[in-house]
Amino acid sequence: MYRGSQQVTHIKHLGAGVYREWLADGRVCVMLSTQVGREVTDVWTDAIKKLLDEADPSKPVYLIYDFSASRTILTPYNQQKVMEVASYRPEIVNIMAVIIQKNLFGQIMKAFLDRLRFPHITVQVFFSRGEGEAWIMEKLAEESTQPSLNASKSPTNGDMP
Repeated sequence: MYRGSQQVTHIKHLGAGVYREWLADGRVCVMLSTQVGREVTDVWTDAIKKLLDEADPSKPVYLIYDFSASRTILTPYNQQKVMEVASYRPEIVNIMAVIIQKNLFGQIMKAFLDRLRFPHITVQVFFSRGEGEAWIMEKLAEESTQPSLNASKSPTNGDMP
């Protein structure tokens, strides 16, 4: 299983082909999906909600969603669940790198995610885990130079001002 360039501190199988890894001394949560289906979507949704429930609202949550190992497609059900998670705990800033396959389904998912606009979410889509990790680590490093990412919640979806 690919674990990227950062040192993984813990890997846990959550069920239905969904794994959670921690990078950067537990500051970055990686959710890896190796299968597709409704059960996978439910496990992923529950895990993200639990993570957000346990998060400190004064600090951003750094997430990597790695769908590159599965043939993830958008269905009405998983689109609904993405929207449910995106609107959950809006007081917490989410910085997300989404890793997808570079194929037709990946392009459709990218178009969907590019339209995702929530004031507390910054999302960038990548076709390689290494690029996604590098971007999220850059965002994590920026946190130490900013007084508070929660003070200014403006959607960027990866676009820089």
